Amino acid sequence: MIKNSKSVDIVLIYPHVPPEMRPWRKLWLFPPLGLSYLQAALKAQGFKVKTLDTTFRGIASVVEEAKSLRPKMIGLSVMWTMQDAALEILKQLKGCGAVLIAGGPFPTMDPNYFIDHVDFVFRGEGEMAFPEIAKKIMANDESYRTMPGVCYKDNGKLIDNGKPEFIADLDTVPHADRSAFEDATYQAYWKKTFGYTLTPVLTTRGCPYRCDFCSKPVFGQRYRERSPEHVAEEFEMISAAGFERIWVADDVFTLKLKRTHEVCDAIWKKHLPVVWECLSRIEGADESLFRHMRRAGCVRVFFGLESGDDEVVKKLVKKLHTTKQARSGVELARQAGIEVGSFFLLGYPGESRETVKKTLRFAADLPLDYASFTVPVPLPGTALYDRIGRDPNKVWKRTHENSVLFESDLGGRFLKLATMAGALQQKMKRFMGDTAWSVVGDFIQDTRDKALDILAPPGDTKKTAEVFVQSTPNM
Repeated sequence: MIKNSKSVDIVLIYPHVPPEMRPWRKLWLFPPLGLSYLQAALKAQGFKVKTLDTTFRGIASVVEEAKSLRPKMIGLSVMWTMQDAALEILKQLKGCGAVLIAGGPFPTMDPNYFIDHVDFVFRGEGEMAFPEIAKKIMANDESYRTMPGVCYKDNGKLIDNGKPEFIADLDTVPHADRSAFEDATYQAYWKKTFGYTLTPVLTTRGCPYRCDFCSKPVFGQRYRERSPEHVAEEFEMISAAGFERIWVADDVFTLKLKRTHEVCDAIWKKHLPVVWECLSRIEGADESLFRHMRRAGCVRVFFGLESGDDEVVKKLVKKLHTTKQARSGVELARQAGIEVGSFFLLGYPGESRETVKKTLRFAADLPLDYASFTVPVPLPGTALYDRIGRDPNKVWKRTHENSVLFESDLGGRFLKLATMAGALQQKMKRFMGDTAWSVVGDFIQDTRDKALDILAPPGDTKKTAEVFVQSTPNM
């Protein structure tokens, strides 16, 4: 398959262009984990592969190198926030002689967006299906067009072969090929910005929950897991590579408590110097779980609490926990010695100004080490998108990879100020400490609520505003 030492068979591109760096803006910039698993799978089948990442290099440099490598195939893995950068790259690669492919979450959700710019869209999970397609392309065998995962246009008609079957045994997927990452650059960024180096890993795929705003086009709702031994082995490889921290990028690492305990045991037995953090759900979590996770090296857990109002959580966001359970879960994790972060959505369609204020107050009263406040974004493939995103009279647009222009009946100015107030109160609380906050916290929150009504009165008719959206730490 390899033509010569100066060329490769396949180039994979991660089209991420982060917003302009600001001294106060600490972005979670993660290397392309999905592509690193795909690169490992392709290499295992004998392909010569190169992954290029625009995060620190920019588009022009990546396009130039991609052309110089003279690959037979060029594939882009695209999330919703990356669509503009991806189209620009495809535009510059047009006519380069390679078969152009778009894959990943957004093309899987909406192949029509890319179908006129590529030879085909790959939909779904790629580690097993994509190498088989690549073999046919390398052999100039056009029958690849009939294979699951392939979606293309033929005489103006969309031909969609559907997604390949989910990979049942995740232990058959090779460990992530971290040579795909620009390790030195990412490690330098994380060390400078956060004080430690970090890399992501996946231990499970799929999530059975049906949160109103969540999109999972590639891994779907069918929950699958790697064996504890397989996970611990990759942790050991990451530690040996010199990383200080691991981000477990599962949708919900603690879904099955028995399995979580088993993974923690397998990691603990390795006695690794690396520590880790993960996403969790409140339901089912208890003190013994958090203590076991802490013993195995977990230093921080994130919960998607979303709102401080039970009706908003249950009826609008469609989550299963109560605010009472949320408070208990946060406190139990803290008691086990684990830092806690949480994500909150402000201005969910259907909620009121009072429930937004209630969420800000709820967040301020929790013993959180980190809190993120943002507006909901209706991603294609979600129930929220079906209600809001399809409405041509509603304004929900990206103005940048990490900014959205949104419309709200609560008033755009109100929600923009509310997200800023949430971030500010969290910084004030951290600076003051728990003792001082217990004395003046109520006064600060009362003042905040009054200021919101003065600066963004209920009668404000300006419904649209632009807000910066910090990506949640998942792939």
